[in-house]
Amino acid sequence: MANKVDIMFDAPEKRQVYREQAVLFCRDHGLVWIDECSALCGINIDETFFAVAEKIHDTQMELVRRGKLPMAALKLREADTSRHY
Repeated sequence: MANKVDIMFDAPEKRQVYREQAVLFCRDHGLVWIDECSALCGINIDETFFAVAEKIHDTQMELVRRGKLPMAALKLREADTSRHY
């Protein structure tokens, strides 16, 4: 994931890592690529959090499927216990 993509709008010469390099790095190291984002501009913020949550869920369920983690070990909640600000 790349942050501060909003810099590219005003000063593309400040880019330190090209998108293609990051995608290839993730692929070569078995990492999940989450597209570039900007908290300042609100670009891909929700998508980033959803992708991370989905990956965590998928990984946990795969461990359960393989028998390496009991389903009871997962902290599943039926009610929303998050704080809303």
